[in-house]
Amino acid sequence: MSDDLAIAELDAPPLSLDAHRAIYGSLPPRPPLATAEHIVGRGGAGFPLARKLAAVASQRGPRVVVANGAESEPGARKDKALLTHAPHLVLDGLGLATRLLEAREAIVAVEDATAADVLERAIRERSDAVRVALLDRSYLTGQETALLAALEGRPALPRFQLARVAERGYKSRPTLVANVETLAQWALAARFGTSWHQSAGTRGHDRSTRIVSIALPGSTPTVVELAPGATVRSLLDAVGVTTGLALVGGLFGELISVADERAMARVLVDRADSSDELALGAGSVLLAPSATCVVCATSELVGYLSEERAGQCGPCDRGLPELARALGAGARPAELATVARLIARRGACALPDAAAHLATAITPADAAGHQRRRCHERPFALESREPSRG
Repeated sequence: MSDDLAIAELDAPPLSLDAHRAIYGSLPPRPPLATAEHIVGRGGAGFPLARKLAAVASQRGPRVVVANGAESEPGARKDKALLTHAPHLVLDGLGLATRLLEAREAIVAVEDATAADVLERAIRERSDAVRVALLDRSYLTGQETALLAALEGRPALPRFQLARVAERGYKSRPTLVANVETLAQWALAARFGTSWHQSAGTRGHDRSTRIVSIALPGSTPTVVELAPGATVRSLLDAVGVTTGLALVGGLFGELISVADERAMARVLVDRADSSDELALGAGSVLLAPSATCVVCATSELVGYLSEERAGQCGPCDRGLPELARALGAGARPAELATVARLIARRGACALPDAAAHLATAITPADAAGHQRRRCHERPFALESREPSRG
């Protein structure tokens, strides 16, 4: 096993509050905002936590803090692993945000009943006033405006709004929405200091560890904790995969060939600044060891996004099905690029952007190989959750 990672023990029971404090020690009651300075979001967008906190703090009125544990990426399990085995670390981070922002309400949003139950029991061990919201599963629920809509009792659909959620979020109140792993990392930095938290890794990045879930078709995902500087190869070595294709970073990430040694040598980071790096995004990796065709794999991924669409805007309602149809029909890269240009950066949310990014990564060589083989693979075996359409 590589020194770059550790595999999570998913069958281990959750830490009690006493066991949690024995391992991590006491939490400073009001650490400075500077302790969050180097932490970036772990939900996919990679937005700096300190900037989110400052944006909400600058607003008047009753504030709300939401811990986002609604994992929406196919095969994702890293947030569930964290919530079910170290719930107090997440609640510590949530408490820090609540106190710093003087928030009136704190919510943990999840889609998994086991995680909700563990959290409820952990909250009863503490004096924190935290509500656990168990939401219906949908790919869109993890998007922050869709998440807030679900918390308000409405369909989990993205909202097109000029005001940021930091200004008008849950029930029109200034709201911080932060991924549960992001909050857990802040709880560590607040205890041990930013120097300890950033003691290793690549200059210019959040240099703390990352939790990543690795999913194979038909198997329970493996959850690992990655050290800074880990490569794609060290990640895939954890599950013994040496062939096929890998989608790194979730559906907003990159589809790469496991046989491509240069791709395998790329360093996994929060935000890729060079061709030697690869962004982890939402911390989800989908593997298809038997896959041979990039076009078939991309067609399946874009088809999944099309099925999961909200249908609230033209690029989503009409553009995504058209792009999925073009991929299924074996369209050339130039034709795919034409459709992608019509939908990218035009939607009410970023879902069309993800599909456009995947489709335009297909090369002429990929397309030629697909035409020659006339294949119809579905290597990831994805199943749509069929959300409500707007």
